[in-house]
Amino acid sequence: MAVPPVIVFALLLASADAVFAAFLRNIFRFNLLTLLSHVFLLGFFAWTSAGLLRGLLIGNELSWTAKIQPPQITLGAVELGMMLGAVNLTFLAFVIVQFRYFFGGAGLVQATTGLTFAEYARRGFFELVTASALVLPLLLGCHWLSAKNSSRHGRLFRILAGVLLALVFVVMLSALERMRLYQFEYGMTELRLYTTAFMAWLAAVLIWFALTVLSGRRQRFAGGALVAGYVLVVVLHLINPNALIANINTARARTGQRFDARYAASLGADAVPPLVAALPDLAAGDRCLIRERLLARWSGLPAQAGSESADWRSWNASRSEARRIVRENQPMLTNLPCPHQ
Repeated sequence: MAVPPVIVFALLLASADAVFAAFLRNIFRFNLLTLLSHVFLLGFFAWTSAGLLRGLLIGNELSWTAKIQPPQITLGAVELGMMLGAVNLTFLAFVIVQFRYFFGGAGLVQATTGLTFAEYARRGFFELVTASALVLPLLLGCHWLSAKNSSRHGRLFRILAGVLLALVFVVMLSALERMRLYQFEYGMTELRLYTTAFMAWLAAVLIWFALTVLSGRRQRFAGGALVAGYVLVVVLHLINPNALIANINTARARTGQRFDARYAASLGADAVPPLVAALPDLAAGDRCLIRERLLARWSGLPAQAGSESADWRSWNASRSEARRIVRENQPMLTNLPCPHQ
């Protein structure tokens, strides 16, 4: 009942005043296709999540899962031993080579591969993370396909899987060492931070795999892995990744280490407070580049190219805080000396 008169009076008042008309256009300016796509995705995932929660909490849909049997194809002792044994030998060979390079240091890496230690670390890190992550579905598949009525098969799987898990942890330590070297040389980025966090989750899941699947309690594995994922998401929210990255990289800049000012200026709103605080201590070129980007994005002037929208639909606390800090420090930002001025 309220909608029709509100629409009529709003249209009349908007026709009477251009400022009020612009205010209404700013509030109710929607892209119909974008709105429909958001509504569809929100409805789809809400419906799916609600169905899953209903089945888990009050439904009886889980009863049929107890009747699911492994496929007729099974892995015998020979197949299981050949597969996991070959993978173990591959990982063992890699671990032996890694010990040689780590004890040999940067000189041995450069003499053997022609790469600096930082380039060597960058090239191999993501491949090692992928290899470590693929071990988990391999072990789960082998456990599912192995014969369940043979204690000999179960004992063989536990031995081979335990050895593989130990080797994977060594490979993950190698990957973390590579990432440490790479970050020491080039600094922190979102990709490096999130990949390191993923490795932490993977390590927790592998330990949980050893405590559940290898001890005959496979049914508990999925729930624990999911909880570990939720914990990781909460921890990432608490540490505030963009602010952490900006703090680490500006601290490096203060000590004269490599600093990518262009990347630091491209970070989100949470990076604005540490960047503004660090500006006076940065090199002149880096300082000017970040100053210009901060003023362009967060000064609140819509005419600025690349400025962040102040529209109410994109509001959040971090963006509001970033705009406030840039506005309060605008005299300092505009008065910073730059080489080209």
